Amino acid sequence: MKKLEHLDKYVTLPNVGFYGGLTYDGEDIELCDDHDKEEEYEVSIRQKIVGDVLYTDLKRAYTRENGKAVIESSHLEVEIEKGQLLVYVEGTGFVIPEYGLCKVDEAISQYELLK
Repeated sequence: MKKLEHLDKYVTLPNVGFYGGLTYDGEDIELCDDHDKEEEYEVSIRQKIVGDVLYTDLKRAYTRENGKAVIESSHLEVEIEKGQLLVYVEGTGFVIPEYGLCKVDEAISQYELLK
Protein backbone atom coordinates (compact mmCIF):
# COMPACT_ATOMS: atom_id res chain seq x y z
CA MET A 1 0.00 0.00 0.00
CA LYS A 2 1.22 3.48 -0.89
CA LYS A 3 2.11 5.82 2.00
CA LEU A 4 1.01 9.46 1.96
CA GLU A 5 4.15 11.57 1.80
CA HIS A 6 2.98 14.90 0.39
CA LEU A 7 -0.08 17.15 0.44
CA ASP A 8 -0.71 19.74 -2.27
CA LYS A 9 -1.73 23.28 -1.25
CA TYR A 10 -5.24 24.39 -2.19
CA VAL A 11 -7.07 27.69 -1.75
CA THR A 12 -10.53 28.87 -2.65
CA LEU A 13 -10.70 29.84 -6.31
CA PRO A 14 -9.94 33.55 -6.53
CA ASN A 15 -12.69 35.90 -7.58
CA VAL A 16 -11.24 37.46 -10.71
CA GLY A 17 -14.01 40.02 -11.00
CA PHE A 18 -13.05 43.44 -9.74
CA TYR A 19 -14.67 46.58 -8.44
CA GLY A 20 -13.65 50.09 -9.33
CA GLY A 21 -13.00 51.98 -6.16
CA LEU A 22 -11.37 54.86 -4.41
CA THR A 23 -10.01 55.70 -1.00
CA TYR A 24 -11.66 58.84 0.35
CA ASP A 25 -9.04 61.56 0.82
CA GLY A 26 -11.12 63.95 2.94
CA GLU A 27 -11.98 66.30 0.05
CA ASP A 28 -15.53 67.00 -1.13
CA ILE A 29 -16.18 65.24 -4.42
CA GLU A 30 -18.98 64.45 -6.86
CA LEU A 31 -18.76 60.68 -7.30
CA CYS A 32 -21.33 59.87 -9.95
CA ASP A 33 -24.38 61.04 -11.83
CA ASP A 34 -25.29 57.82 -13.62
CA HIS A 35 -28.38 57.03 -15.68
CA ASP A 36 -29.01 53.67 -17.28
CA LYS A 37 -32.11 52.65 -19.20
CA GLU A 38 -32.87 49.27 -20.66
CA GLU A 39 -36.08 47.82 -22.03
CA GLU A 40 -37.85 47.21 -18.71
CA TYR A 41 -35.41 48.73 -16.20
CA GLU A 42 -34.22 52.25 -15.46
CA VAL A 43 -31.84 53.43 -12.75
CA SER A 44 -30.57 56.86 -11.78
CA ILE A 45 -27.82 57.35 -9.19
CA ARG A 46 -26.39 60.65 -7.94
CA GLN A 47 -23.65 60.57 -5.32
CA LYS A 48 -21.35 63.07 -3.71
CA ILE A 49 -19.29 63.44 -0.56
CA VAL A 50 -19.59 66.73 1.28
CA GLY A 51 -18.11 67.30 4.72
CA ASP A 52 -17.38 63.60 5.37
CA VAL A 53 -20.94 62.54 4.47
CA LEU A 54 -21.67 60.27 1.49
CA TYR A 55 -24.97 61.38 -0.07
CA THR A 56 -26.79 58.94 -2.35
CA ASP A 57 -29.98 59.60 -4.29
CA LEU A 58 -31.20 56.49 -6.06
CA LYS A 59 -34.22 55.88 -8.26
CA ARG A 60 -35.09 52.55 -9.88
CA ALA A 61 -38.06 51.82 -12.12
CA TYR A 62 -38.88 48.38 -13.45
CA THR A 63 -41.74 46.07 -14.32
CA ARG A 64 -42.38 42.85 -12.40
CA GLU A 65 -43.13 39.59 -14.14
CA ASN A 66 -46.85 40.08 -13.39
CA GLY A 67 -46.74 43.41 -15.30
CA LYS A 68 -46.91 45.66 -12.24
CA ALA A 69 -44.70 48.76 -12.49
CA VAL A 70 -42.44 49.47 -9.51
CA ILE A 71 -40.67 52.72 -8.69
CA GLU A 72 -38.14 52.83 -5.84
CA SER A 73 -36.66 56.08 -4.57
CA SER A 74 -34.18 56.50 -1.74
CA HIS A 75 -31.97 59.12 -0.15
CA LEU A 76 -29.09 57.95 2.05
CA GLU A 77 -26.59 59.88 4.13
CA VAL A 78 -23.64 57.94 5.56
CA GLU A 79 -20.83 59.46 7.61
CA ILE A 80 -17.43 58.32 6.41
CA GLU A 81 -13.84 59.02 7.41
CA LYS A 82 -10.71 59.92 5.51
CA GLY A 83 -9.08 56.68 4.31
CA GLN A 84 -12.43 54.88 3.83
CA LEU A 85 -12.51 52.56 0.82
CA LEU A 86 -15.57 52.96 -1.42
CA VAL A 87 -16.28 50.57 -4.29
CA TYR A 88 -18.66 51.01 -7.21
CA VAL A 89 -21.45 48.45 -7.54
CA GLU A 90 -23.44 48.63 -10.75
CA GLY A 91 -27.03 49.69 -10.08
CA THR A 92 -26.21 50.85 -6.55
CA GLY A 93 -23.32 53.31 -6.83
CA PHE A 94 -20.39 53.68 -4.44
CA VAL A 95 -20.72 51.67 -1.23
CA ILE A 96 -18.62 50.75 1.77
CA PRO A 97 -17.60 47.14 1.06
CA GLU A 98 -19.02 44.51 3.40
CA TYR A 99 -15.88 42.36 3.13
CA GLY A 100 -12.15 42.87 2.98
CA LEU A 101 -10.74 43.98 -0.35
CA CYS A 102 -7.24 44.74 -1.56
CA LYS A 103 -5.73 46.03 -4.78
CA VAL A 104 -4.92 43.49 -7.50
CA ASP A 105 -1.13 43.83 -7.05
CA GLU A 106 -1.46 43.05 -3.33
CA ALA A 107 -3.63 40.01 -4.05
CA ILE A 108 -1.06 38.72 -6.56
CA SER A 109 1.75 39.11 -4.03
CA GLN A 110 -0.28 37.28 -1.38
CA TYR A 111 -0.90 34.39 -3.78
CA GLU A 112 2.80 34.34 -4.68
CA LEU A 113 3.56 33.76 -0.98
CA LEU A 114 1.38 30.64 -1.05
CA LYS A 115 3.55 28.90 -3.64
